[in-house]
Amino acid sequence: MDGNGGNTNGRVPRQRSTRASSRRTDEEIRDYRAATRHLCAGMYLDADFRRRVLHEVHNDNRRRVAPSFGFRLTPVLVHGWRAWRIDLCLHLAICALALVVLWWAPLSGAVLIGTLGAWRTTQALYGVTRQLYAYFVQRKTEHELRQVQYRFKALGLVMAGCLAIGGLGLLGLSLRGSSGVGEWPLRGGPLDTALFSAALVAAVSAAAARRQRALNQLHDEEAVNQQPSSTRQRIIAWQESHTFTVYSGFDPFIGSGQRIHRRSWSFAQPLLEAEDPTTVFHPATLKEREFSVPPFRTHELVAHLHERLRALADEADPEIRLPGLDVGDRIMLNGAYVDDYREVLERPTTEATRQIMANPSDAARHHLACQVDSWGGEVVTTVFVHTSLQGKTLYIEFSTYALTPTKSTYQSIDVIGATGPGAIRRAVGRDLAQLPKVLGHVCQLGNELGLGVRARRAGVDRTTKSRRGSDIGARFSTREDASQQPHERDAPAPANADADTNFFQLADIHKHAQVIERRLLSSMIHFLKSKRVDTSEFRQRATAILNNGVINHGDMSMTGTAVGQNAIVTTTPAPAAG
Repeated sequence: MDGNGGNTNGRVPRQRSTRASSRRTDEEIRDYRAATRHLCAGMYLDADFRRRVLHEVHNDNRRRVAPSFGFRLTPVLVHGWRAWRIDLCLHLAICALALVVLWWAPLSGAVLIGTLGAWRTTQALYGVTRQLYAYFVQRKTEHELRQVQYRFKALGLVMAGCLAIGGLGLLGLSLRGSSGVGEWPLRGGPLDTALFSAALVAAVSAAAARRQRALNQLHDEEAVNQQPSSTRQRIIAWQESHTFTVYSGFDPFIGSGQRIHRRSWSFAQPLLEAEDPTTVFHPATLKEREFSVPPFRTHELVAHLHERLRALADEADPEIRLPGLDVGDRIMLNGAYVDDYREVLERPTTEATRQIMANPSDAARHHLACQVDSWGGEVVTTVFVHTSLQGKTLYIEFSTYALTPTKSTYQSIDVIGATGPGAIRRAVGRDLAQLPKVLGHVCQLGNELGLGVRARRAGVDRTTKSRRGSDIGARFSTREDASQQPHERDAPAPANADADTNFFQLADIHKHAQVIERRLLSSMIHFLKSKRVDTSEFRQRATAILNNGVINHGDMSMTGTAVGQNAIVTTTPAPAAG
């Protein structure tokens, strides 16, 4: 890249990256695995989530993976394939049993199909009946009533069909007696029906027990700390911790969670030389105070901010240290413009990072990522700071993002009684109670087989080769997909259940964002003063930003609070009691 922001044909020389991570105590490392453990549990508890991760992350070798903040992706993929094998074996066993029963004893198959279909339809009718009751209680719209009535009629027809099939099978069995010998399709008997029913129960019970045993093992360190077991997983492990975030689409901060708009801002600071107090009667003009040459370079300011922030992570005093703080370089690059950065992607270097800082008009943009993970990685707050020197001004941009906790379903393995021998028995009983629903999942067999076939071809990293019109940017984040959505967090929790996100988790996001924000602003002022830059306007802007960053959490009262410059608050006294 040349000094004017354009790209030259020369490549950045390959050097080793000097990026360092903050030191962590054994307790913090042990805590750090909580989010990874919950995501591994999600592979067993949520089949749709598992399919999305395996399809969008593992099998999509034409795109880079999103950065992993607060967790490790490799163990999640390892457990995802284990859960996939459990479900695949169950589905194959069910299909094999279905083929055998239809060939050997069609009458017994008709009885089983009719019984299971009526069982499942009864469960669905119960849910529709509750919806119909909710309509009369909550007075919903006529459109919702028509939908409920349509579902009720459709389920009634399905119930009639299942009863008809089961009735024909029972009639055939009664006419043939107890013997199952005869010409096809009049084969079958009570013994065949009992044997095939027992085989189905055994297959479902074995899969449920194996799945629960895998969940029980997630409390062991070795089970969570899985190492890459294939070429594709080693590639993913390298990409998830890469300095570059190669993204697709509009948002470059993929993997960082939701943006906190109240804590995101930007402004341009003119680079003026600080006034000399002795020349108060002969003040210099703005043109005379402008620096002809910038008094510092962008990488010098970034290095100063990096050092001041890292000091908070390295403190020995627990009342000074900011636990879980990690500070490092993060370069955002659109996947459609990656060809000019091929060598840098292979080996990011300090010199290449400085060149990107000096050319903020290129496709690659440098950010200083100041990240705090807490609650075992369940809550991750990241402040991205972008600085650049252009037009004799210092441009500063703060973007604050937060990853909220994983879905409460995935965290259920930490509940008392959710693991252990008793949990295995309960898991088997739960699946048997939902036997028709479990058997209905066999329709996903085609998707499961497709995942396995595509995984065999995913060992080659296709992001390293240039293709016309290609975009290798990440478009799916495992951590964001597993996070609780706003409607899930805001919905009131049942009286006998824990809230998805508690008050202190949300408060920690804003606390960490403000601590980092204030530290960065004070460090910038200190750095600019050391370079003899006028900081009067910077101080005014910083004060306005900090004052306007007041957050109102839920129903907390803000009565009598004035925010912003020259703000005035007027209160009206309450009327006297009569």
